[in-house]
Amino acid sequence: MDVKGATRQPLAEARQKKQKAVALFFVTADCPISNRFAPEIERLCHDFEKRGVAFFIVHADPQIKAAAAAAHAREYGFSCPVLLDREHDLVKLCGATVTPETAVLSPQGKLLYRGRIDDRFARWGQMRAEPQQRDLRLALDAVCAGQPVRVARTKAIGCYIEETGTP
Repeated sequence: MDVKGATRQPLAEARQKKQKAVALFFVTADCPISNRFAPEIERLCHDFEKRGVAFFIVHADPQIKAAAAAAHAREYGFSCPVLLDREHDLVKLCGATVTPETAVLSPQGKLLYRGRIDDRFARWGQMRAEPQQRDLRLALDAVCAGQPVRVARTKAIGCYIEETGTP
């Protein structure tokens, strides 16, 4: 469900629009690391939407209310659709464990990339001024060119995704 209460199906939408891929940014409003990536997330959306990639912000906090998620999106300048993943359906589908972690899927649901946006955070508490490796950008370039992603898994540094409490 998105923050406006509409049911959204990112993969079905991508197939219908004949897009090349879907990128899901897993975030929580209270994770300073995922909030730090907001400008880069927007740059990626701007650069790759026109190349056929659909982007979604996925709030992985099972307790967040739609109004709070919408306010978070406004505060951090997210222009792509914002989804609430209260039951962690997308978290489980992609295997996401931290925020910000990104998953890139084909419209058919094949996981093409999962991991960090870039290596700005070498480890907890250690941030570089500029990233040395822009992993997600490289993965999206490959997908848009019809090529396999060279490094399909990277380790994201961030806040752990809270369990939903459901079995």
